[in-house]
Amino acid sequence: MFNIALNTFRELVRNKILYGIVLFAVGFVGLSVVLSTLSLGDTARFVRDLGLAGVEIFGLVMTLFVGSQLLFKEVDGKTVYLILTKPLPRSAFVLGKFLGFAMTLAVVMGLQAAAFLGTLWWISGQLPADLVLLAIVAAYAKLLVTFAILLAFSTFTGSFVAILVTMLVYFAAHGVAGIIDLATAARTQSDGLKWLGTVLYGVLPNFEALNLKSGLDVPGFPWNSVLGFTFPYALVAANLLYAGAYGSLVLAAACWSFSRKTFDN
Repeated sequence: MFNIALNTFRELVRNKILYGIVLFAVGFVGLSVVLSTLSLGDTARFVRDLGLAGVEIFGLVMTLFVGSQLLFKEVDGKTVYLILTKPLPRSAFVLGKFLGFAMTLAVVMGLQAAAFLGTLWWISGQLPADLVLLAIVAAYAKLLVTFAILLAFSTFTGSFVAILVTMLVYFAAHGVAGIIDLATAARTQSDGLKWLGTVLYGVLPNFEALNLKSGLDVPGFPWNSVLGFTFPYALVAANLLYAGAYGSLVLAAACWSFSRKTFDN
């Protein structure tokens, strides 16, 4: 499994598409500096918000369009037959692909974070790395869960369908909390919305719980100057554990689906 992970990592870091994504991501950070001159508010906060959004957006692009090819390339190139003839469980093959992509995504997001934090320090002269890095870690967890979902769909559908369904799940997972809040609002006593919110909350991951960008918008952040305000680290840790548990279940489903997959010669 670890050999597959390392081979996947080496293969991905040589991918020219990946270099293009990293180049555009770093350029996006520079663009945020240019756009910040047009903003009427806090320049540092503008760069911070746009930079965090860019890290997640380009990570999502990498997950969908690079990660979606990991299984399909092996199947289309017939190399999966050679791998599966070895005394290796199919689940180890899927987990190896996941770990290899996870390492690559960590490197890419790390480079983006370095460029982003360096820009933020250059503009403001301050480096609120703790909370900003925590927001990036939460975004990384979201993208890993997204990739696990993509990998699960890739075991039994085509590449386009897997990308499309994963995108729908990603955006719907950000709206679960909003649907539940709307269903429980005093003015909206809709049984249909309550039922829909309950179903979606049980099936979809709650990505809004990992969206820490809004938490950094508390007055005084990112400089943490609000007297008496304590950042909810325990809640963030619980949400990260939840993401890990959800992703593990989806990976287990992906391994099960791939173990039952038949390959045509």
